[in-house]
This record gives sequence, C-alpha cells and structure tokens, in this order.
Amino acid sequence: MTERRTAIVTGGNRGIGEGIAYVLASRGYDLLISHRGEADLAAQVVEKVRRTYRREAHSLEIDAHRPEDVRKIADVAVEKLGKIDVLVNNAGRGCITRIQDANVDDIDSVYAVNFRAPLLLSKWIGEHMIASGTHGAIVNITSVKAQRAYPDGSIYGGLKAALQQASASLALEFAPHGIRVNCVAPGTILLPKSSYMTAPRATDTAPDPRRVPLERYGTPEDIGRVVAFLISEEASFCTGISIVVDGGMILPAMYYGSDISSSNPWGRSTVVR
Repeated sequence: MTERRTAIVTGGNRGIGEGIAYVLASRGYDLLISHRGEADLAAQVVEKVRRTYRREAHSLEIDAHRPEDVRKIADVAVEKLGKIDVLVNNAGRGCITRIQDANVDDIDSVYAVNFRAPLLLSKWIGEHMIASGTHGAIVNITSVKAQRAYPDGSIYGGLKAALQQASASLALEFAPHGIRVNCVAPGTILLPKSSYMTAPRATDTAPDPRRVPLERYGTPEDIGRVVAFLISEEASFCTGISIVVDGGMILPAMYYGSDISSSNPWGRSTVVR
C-alpha cells in the first residue's frame, strides 16, 4: 500500500499556486491550500482536487500579513492532514514599482507576505517535521527578479532575493533532520485574468513572447511539475538550490548589435521556427 503523502500550498486558489495544487494532487498528494478572501475560488480548487484527482483537500482563509494567521496554516494543516510531508510557500504580493513611487506601506506589505510569512511557516512546519521524524521538503516560490536587476524590482525582487538566500540557510539548518529546502524561480507565467499579477494576455503590459528564447510564456503547471520534481525521491540529493523556470528569458546578455527587429527581438543571429 502506498504511503499517504500530504502538502500545504499557500495561495493555492489561483494562478501558479492553483497549478501547483493540481500537479501535486495528480501525483497523489492530499492538500491544504490557503487563500485570502476568495473562498469561491478556493472551493473550486478543492472540488476539482477531490473530484478529478480523488485526493483529500481543504482550504483555509488567512491574511499572511498577520503572523497569527500564518501560524493557523500550520495548526490546521496538522489537524486536517496529520503528518505534513511538503510545504510550498507560494503566496505572494506583487509590487512592480520604482522606489520613488512606493510608500512605506508597500514595502511593509511585501515584506510581510513575501518574506516573513514563508520564513515563519517554514519555522513551524519545520518544527512539526522534526518532531514527527518526517524527512520532508520545503519549496519556496521566488522569481527571476531575485536573480536579475530591473528598475522596478527593488522591493519585489529584493525580497524574493532575500527569500532565496534565506532558503539556502534553511537548507543547512534543516539538513541534519533530513528536510530539504529549495526554490523555484518563475519567469513570465500565463495566468488567468483574475490573478493578482498582471496577466500576460494584457498585451499593453506583457513582454513579447518572442523575447523568451523558447518563444512562449510559462504556465502554472510548468511550475508545478518542477515543484513535483524537487519534492520527489528523484531530487533527494538536492537542497539549497534554485531552479529557474523561464524558458531562457534571463539568459541573453545585453545586446549591442544593430540587427534587432520584430523578428529578431533579442539579438540572436538565427530565428528558429
């Protein structure tokens, strides 16, 4: 009989988190997903997990700005699912703005949701894994903005970079207990129009997909499959790493040639079709 496996996916009611939830459910995980103020969307995800993938699923409404609510995720997950094998810190707040246009509340909010909450939940779920003897896995969803500088990325990218560095330290801290900690850094992901982030379908704000070497946007399921790999036995010797999932978007260096055109947007000499 296959041993039951369980996972928490924060922000699992939409976008990247929803994609992760479905991939993990398809791989046999029972789930608890958290959300903020979108019970209808969370209920749809829970219903699909139960109906399509025949897995146990629960949702929990929280506000990740509040440490006591983050603690509630850990407590309710253990209550509903028992032993927790996997934590995916996916929930985040977007803030793509230049620092001159930002205010203190913007910075504090992104810090609380994108950095403090994942660390606190890692602390509490890590304590649970250690106490239960679980050789579990934690995956933090960061961003390519943690690895490349953008003029509007000092807040969002800076805190995602902080989370990536913290994850490496957590990997060292938890390694003696058999707990692995890794990151997945998405590039431009095609999200539903209801997503927190700007949808790439909005052509006035989205980058041209031809600027991506693989010439497409990513999908939430693309991220989910990499998460599924990192928590699997196939990745049992991987900890403290960050996998970029961006179709090669951040690979090209600054290009100084004169042949940039609509058919050659990032300076490659041959366009492969």
